[in-house]
Amino acid sequence: MRALVRGGGWRRAPTLGGAAPRVGRLWHTAPPPTLRLDGAAFALLRWLTATDPASTDASAPPPPADLGGDLLWALVADRLRAADLPARGFDGGALVWLLCPDALVDAVPRKLDFGPLMAGDGATVLAGLQARLARRWADMERAKATISRPAALAGLGARQAAALEALLDAAEGAARPDLVSFVVEAADRALGPAPAADALDAAAPLGERAEARFAGGAFLRAARRVDAWRARLGAVRFFEDEYDAAQATLAHWAPHAAALPRAAALARPLDALRGDQR
Repeated sequence: MRALVRGGGWRRAPTLGGAAPRVGRLWHTAPPPTLRLDGAAFALLRWLTATDPASTDASAPPPPADLGGDLLWALVADRLRAADLPARGFDGGALVWLLCPDALVDAVPRKLDFGPLMAGDGATVLAGLQARLARRWADMERAKATISRPAALAGLGARQAAALEALLDAAEGAARPDLVSFVVEAADRALGPAPAADALDAAAPLGERAEARFAGGAFLRAARRVDAWRARLGAVRFFEDEYDAAQATLAHWAPHAAALPRAAALARPLDALRGDQR
């Protein structure tokens, strides 16, 4: 619960999904989520104390298929990442793909289901991580300028794309733009008026570098998609049922929204570069 409060729950933000938008801190807009931790959580903590995560054969026990386990595994994986330790075996949940896809270096991108995070306790947890997610995605975007191996950038971009595309699909299907607000803030934190020069090895084949640059634009394409959503929200008329929710979302995004068109502009040459290579 402390992670959710510190991760963004302390902020005043809109919560959608009801008859009318509710604006306030997380504990004012939603009941506390019911998070259950059982023997699997104990097994994870025992693994942490008995295993060297840096070992090449160290792999965490799989998370249980519940919200409490999903959150705990994601938070532990992020702590390992912050300590420059690998997070092998943590890719079984969904939240870890949002919080630290850069830590899942051995994970193969897969189809993710964020539907359970669009309502009820799942939405409360995701809302409580918005500020933390914004910081993490901004950090990941800035760090791309230091990656020299095309395969490493391509792998990170593929994992990011798997997470962001699935999240945006779920959020659009559930009409919950409030749950992707971190994309708007992260874009504002990370993007300047021009793309930063990358550090890809100039000796690598041109095709590999082009594919890596395209994959590395996963966040830019997601921000472009959110920008299109912002435009649709702005077109909602005052007499439509969705007007109050649209205005609450736009007001929340307003301090950072100018970064979204920049993301769209930065994504275009990457798309064209990949097309030229094919």
